[in-house]
Amino acid sequence: MLDWTMGLDLVEIVMRTEEEFDIEISDPEAEAIKTPGELINFVKTRPEVVRQELKEEEIRNRIWSILEDELGIKREEWTDNSRFIEDMNAG
Repeated sequence: MLDWTMGLDLVEIVMRTEEEFDIEISDPEAEAIKTPGELINFVKTRPEVVRQELKEEEIRNRIWSILEDELGIKREEWTDNSRFIEDMNAG
């Protein structure tokens, strides 16, 4: 289980991502992911996702959908390089 100091928003994002792509993200892996782009890159390299033959754009769209739901944000206001905590106020 994730370290709760990570913040409930980020824990929810990780859990939804794990569920959406049928993967597991370890605590150290989750704590190292600081931006949507890093999350997208992490997900697209997971063997479980590679086997699903998902295109990067589909992965990106699904992750951004999770972020919009969990953070109440609009995708067009942010970039893949926006930081979850410092820029998007996820905590």
